Amino acid sequence: MVAMAGGVSGRTDPFPGPAPVPRARVKRFLRGTEEKAPRAVAPRLRWHLKNLGNQENSAAEKAARWEPLLPEEPGFLEADPGQDTARISQREIAEAVDIASASKHFELRLEQFGPYRLDYTRTGR
Repeated sequence: MVAMAGGVSGRTDPFPGPAPVPRARVKRFLRGTEEKAPRAVAPRLRWHLKNLGNQENSAAEKAARWEPLLPEEPGFLEADPGQDTARISQREIAEAVDIASASKHFELRLEQFGPYRLDYTRTGR
């Protein structure tokens, strides 16, 4: 089997490589300014410091690339006066939210092999 440079369709990608990220957006995720440190004497230390700098730049670029996909503000549940939020059902929430959010509602029935535990992050994953 011969690998084709153009992928499955045989055509070449008009935009090769990852999409560029504006430098101003990347700067927001960098940890402080890059200082000019004295040249390390040991080659292994020099390599390690260079590698750490590359990892920090890579992490800042990834964070800048994924930032537009993050929710703009976290969601919350606001109850009526005197109402306990623990007593609000998922059905009531699905009826109260917008159509896009309500379409993501699902019911998970785990009737076999119990007991189950779930752990959610702050982002809902």
